Amino acid sequence: MDGHGKIGGKRAEPLVAGPPPYLEALRANAGLRSFYSSPEDRAALLDAIAEKVTEHRITLLSIDIFDTALLRRQRSELARFRCAAKRFHRTVFETGGTPDFSIEDALLARIAAARAAYSVNGSKAEGGDPAFREIAKTVCSLLRRPELTRLYIESELASEIDDVQVNPLLEAVRSRFPALRTIFLTDTYLEGPQVRKIFSAAHGKVRRPTILSSADGFGSKAAGTLFAHAERTFQVPPKRALHIGDNLETDYLSPKRRGWQALHVPLPVAELAARRTSFERIFRGGRGLPTAFRRDIAFAP
Repeated sequence: MDGHGKIGGKRAEPLVAGPPPYLEALRANAGLRSFYSSPEDRAALLDAIAEKVTEHRITLLSIDIFDTALLRRQRSELARFRCAAKRFHRTVFETGGTPDFSIEDALLARIAAARAAYSVNGSKAEGGDPAFREIAKTVCSLLRRPELTRLYIESELASEIDDVQVNPLLEAVRSRFPALRTIFLTDTYLEGPQVRKIFSAAHGKVRRPTILSSADGFGSKAAGTLFAHAERTFQVPPKRALHIGDNLETDYLSPKRRGWQALHVPLPVAELAARRTSFERIFRGGRGLPTAFRRDIAFAP
């Protein structure tokens, strides 16, 4: 019998939705940069965005910064910290100074400073990150060179700029949805103006993107408070907002809990493996980290 008590008749088959086409292509890819460089793969993701925009009458598009708007190289956070330490050490030489510390000293100071900053984080908003300037100040204090704090900040920002490239998806989104307001949200210790500096340098054009960072004092994506801040700032109801990002918790589950629409664009398995390899190379390598530090360092892509 069908649902109306009649015998026979054609019955509609239930629709079982599988993963969107872009997700299958992403999982099979060697990395984010190769995925986004493919016109076909970008088109599949754009179609998924368009479906959300149309169905839910989206008026605000929010895009995660690192590994979404800006694509990193295939190396871990720890590897990026070491590159920043190396650049800082070299920059001290190039500016006429004499670094009385090694690259490894600078790396260990960076790790210790971040650990301390997050342990005593006094951010005024729930889930906010400590500011990078405070981390940099502690790094240079540990190295007994507090006068180098500004130079350290500049060195690490320059290292970040070298590590990223602008996702070609951004221009494709702008072309396809010219009337859609687009902002950028990020959970990071870098404050909005610092992230904007990285973004603008990588973009190579005069742009002032709207960037909200968890280090700015308005909460974080992880806590949901940064999404709430975006709602208030741009006067948009949650159901009319769409967020896109790579982190399952902060870029998909967290906005969904607030009533936003969301699309998850994760790191491909191959890229995640490459970043873990770069982490292990420093963690356990010939110049690996002292045992005391290893206990407190977890892999972060």
